[in-house]
Amino acid sequence: MGALHHVLTGLMALHKLGYVHRDIKPSNIIHARGVWCVSDYGGVATHDLTSTVKGTRTYWAPEVVEGDPSTGKFLFNQKTDIYAFGCIMLQLLRSDGRLPWQDLADNHAQAFKLNRAKLEEILAAEEGWLPGVTEQHRHVILKCLMPNREHRYYSIDELIEALHGRAFPKQKTRIASQKLERAYEQLESLLEEAEKRKGRYGNTPISLIREIRQAHDGTLSPLIAVYSKRLTPSEQRRLEQIRDKMRTLQERDKEVVRERLIELRSMFSDVPQSELQKAITKICQESSTLFRILAYWGEGRYTVAQIDERETPMDAYAKMLLLKCEQGELGEQYSSVERVLNDILGMMPGLFFPMEVAPTPAQIQKAPAIIHTSSLISKLREHITGHVVIPAGVYDIDFCICVEPSGSLEMQPGAVLRFDSYCGILCKGEFKAMGTERKRVQFIPRNPQGSWGGICLYESELGQLEFCDIKGKALAFSSKDKRGRCATFESIATTTLILKGVRFSECRYGALRFLGGKEAYLNDCEFLKSGNSNLEWYREAFDVILPLEKLVLEGCVFDGNRGRIYLKANTVEIKSCDFMNNHSLFDYCKVDGSEINSEVLIADSRFTHNTGSHGVELSKVREFEIDGCHFIKNKARRTGAGVNAYNLSTMYGRIVDCVFEGNVALVGAGFSIENGRVVFQNTKFRHNRAQAHGGAMWLYECLAEFDTCQFYDNQASKLGGGIIYFGFMPDLRRCHFRGNSPDDVYDVTHRCLFDGS
Repeated sequence: MGALHHVLTGLMALHKLGYVHRDIKPSNIIHARGVWCVSDYGGVATHDLTSTVKGTRTYWAPEVVEGDPSTGKFLFNQKTDIYAFGCIMLQLLRSDGRLPWQDLADNHAQAFKLNRAKLEEILAAEEGWLPGVTEQHRHVILKCLMPNREHRYYSIDELIEALHGRAFPKQKTRIASQKLERAYEQLESLLEEAEKRKGRYGNTPISLIREIRQAHDGTLSPLIAVYSKRLTPSEQRRLEQIRDKMRTLQERDKEVVRERLIELRSMFSDVPQSELQKAITKICQESSTLFRILAYWGEGRYTVAQIDERETPMDAYAKMLLLKCEQGELGEQYSSVERVLNDILGMMPGLFFPMEVAPTPAQIQKAPAIIHTSSLISKLREHITGHVVIPAGVYDIDFCICVEPSGSLEMQPGAVLRFDSYCGILCKGEFKAMGTERKRVQFIPRNPQGSWGGICLYESELGQLEFCDIKGKALAFSSKDKRGRCATFESIATTTLILKGVRFSECRYGALRFLGGKEAYLNDCEFLKSGNSNLEWYREAFDVILPLEKLVLEGCVFDGNRGRIYLKANTVEIKSCDFMNNHSLFDYCKVDGSEINSEVLIADSRFTHNTGSHGVELSKVREFEIDGCHFIKNKARRTGAGVNAYNLSTMYGRIVDCVFEGNVALVGAGFSIENGRVVFQNTKFRHNRAQAHGGAMWLYECLAEFDTCQFYDNQASKLGGGIIYFGFMPDLRRCHFRGNSPDDVYDVTHRCLFDGS
């Protein structure tokens, strides 16, 4: 390990000078005068992008191989050096001294590097390692070799801390402090100005929003990432206050944009054909401005450069429409203002439309222009036994669409299905709704204030939806003999369900419900303002009543839901997801298994501002891992506002590189566990508060190991400001306790407390 430390020291010095080596490999590491040194600086560069190919392909990070398609250049930066170091470390600690992809063809080696699951499998294996290789070493290798560079170590400093369980010896310099102070002052000044100035619609001026975002994302956030481990409590509080002000301004501007869009729909509800081009031109110009307000605040995850250079989908759409208006060639597709507005509203990031504006009876009678043929409607009215395709267009459905096991139904991009009450889709065959980012497929009630029958897949082999909007409350399954409140989308014993880019919004009686099935994969889906906290049972926002074999959520967002998010499967994977502002009478998110062989992985996800009786509840789970997650400002009326884990039999868990901060609960505000064995590594508990016992943590009959963890400024009204435990004494190694009240650690069994140090 001494050799690795020498290499890291050399790389750290190089990176601090602003250079990237680009060719870290074993043959470029030499031993001279008792020190291991990095050599061959001929390929050193100062820029992220370079047109010159350098380095050895075996040690290249995946993004180097892919390059930048827009420029044809190869991407090298500090994180590609970290990836190469991870390769060397893996090679050094393996008993055969070889990399798993070393003998593969280039395309197969690249596929291997991008396969995180395969990499985790190799690193988890106990055999094939030199004596003395620990789980911590393997975790460091994994984080260095993450396919997504954003998931690797931010800097060599952070890597050294992880490898040695301590930060590289250094002091917080005066320069660092001055940089942070200037960044804080700049952003606070801009936010103060934003509270006073108003734009055209009563919003924060667009130029000011842009400055705020650049000051936060471009200046403050990078500094926080570098110096986060050295921030004082006052600096932490100052950062939270700044971000709270930004969220307040953002929500205010979102409401302003929403109100203006409602006004536009009302203003142009009845436009004569002679004024159509003028109306569409006006709508395009205003919508582009409103879009920029949202986008600069970070809605839709567009970069500042994309917004500045007008390279967003909204800009492309508006440019196309304005050109058609100039040429007088709007055509059938854009023959009404309502269609154009529906397209625009669907592209507004962070706002979820069609909006709640009930159309007048006159509007319902004359709009929209239905483009389907009578033969297609006849097919939809019958029990479908063959393959039926619904092309782009707006369809008003006043009946139930039934698909038999031998049939299949497919919706093409731009199809909008508007259903009357008790009308929906019951599919026993194959179901596909394949929208695109610009032409989404929509399933909505015909009356925005009303209800519809929802979608039900019953014993289907495959359900596949991409870029769809599913909205509104459902008051029946799709057949009229089964009336009652239900989830808007139900999957009953479906073999495989694949959802990508699907948005569920305002589904009052639940968005998505599973009653059995095999596998479900959800990627980049959104669940927004759904569920009903007053009707908890069978009214959850997301509900698995009968367990699945496998449930995978990646890149999903759960925001503002009322009712529990219930995930139940033998294998549950939650990756890069956001859970925020959800509320439930019970645990706001419950992950349930089969108790015998169930496994749960929660990685790189954020849980913020959620409330319930518990936090993320893990039950009937044999093994779980929580890696790189943040649990911030959640509230629980009982135990574990961050995580609450319990099992009748023993469970095993690992919590790595996580942060539990500002959570509030009755007992064990950050983390609570009963009956298990759990290992915490490099995890931080800060400013958590228990109204009774265990400010940071409650351990009951649990074998707990802590390695390089922090317990700072946690509070309990009674006992155990840091940790309170019953039964087994926790094993604390290289942990730091500071400012916990009334004590660091309390032993309930022997009724004694001791200093965590």
